[in-house]
Parts: sequence; C-alpha cells; structure tokens
Amino acid sequence: MEPSCVRSRYNRSVVRWYDNKEATWKQETVQISDETARVPLVDTRKFADQYRTRDRAESSAKEVECGKGGGQITIDGELNAVTQGICILSGIRAGMDGAYRITEATHNFSRDNGWTKLLNLEQPQSEIGVDDRIPD
Repeated sequence: MEPSCVRSRYNRSVVRWYDNKEATWKQETVQISDETARVPLVDTRKFADQYRTRDRAESSAKEVECGKGGGQITIDGELNAVTQGICILSGIRAGMDGAYRITEATHNFSRDNGWTKLLNLEQPQSEIGVDDRIPD
C-alpha cells in the first residue's frame, strides 16, 4: 500500500477545443482537489466542441483523483467488501490509515487459508498521506 503516489500530481485538467464560429482555439479547465500540486494536466488531444472537451477534462480529473494512492490487501472473507465500496484501514501506520475505494475484489478459496478476499484499493479519502506524528 502507498498512501500517496510520488509521481507528478496535478491541480487542474486542461483540454483544448476549436470554436468554429469564432475561428479560435479555446480551452476547458477543471480543478482537481489537490492543494499542494502546482502542475496542470494538459491533454494533447484536440476536440471539436465544448461539450466533449468538458467531458474529457472532467474524466481526466477523476482519473487523477482515483490514482493518487492505493495498493492491494488480503482480508478474511467478507461479504460486504465489494467493488466501489469503501475499505477503512486502521493500525497500519501514520499516513496510511483511512478510507480507500475498492476497485476490484477477488475471492480466493483454499484448504490452507479458507476464504480470503484480495482487494485492490485506490482513491484515498480525506487526509491519507499526511503524517501528523510529531518528530523527535
């Protein structure tokens, strides 16, 4: 598990489109909820109208928010752990504990371990990745 990815973080999604009526290039910008990021995610594809451009910018923003951090965990079999549900981790370490969205849930059955579930987690919620411990 990783609380927050070390790759580039973005503060907004920017996509360009061509306005035929005004014969100019315009852009749509959607804010991404990451206060510490300073770099925009600029889509290199161009679109023919404002509506498709807005949809692409919003989609890119959601992809960035989902991919901020996550990983895989294995738990004992649990019926309530389903795809698109929320998994709350606690007792792992500071900066890791909190809620994550479940993107995939795989059932495993074996004689050795019984029923277990492998969960792929993404999209950390709230303050995950912030270590509020006081240094020595």
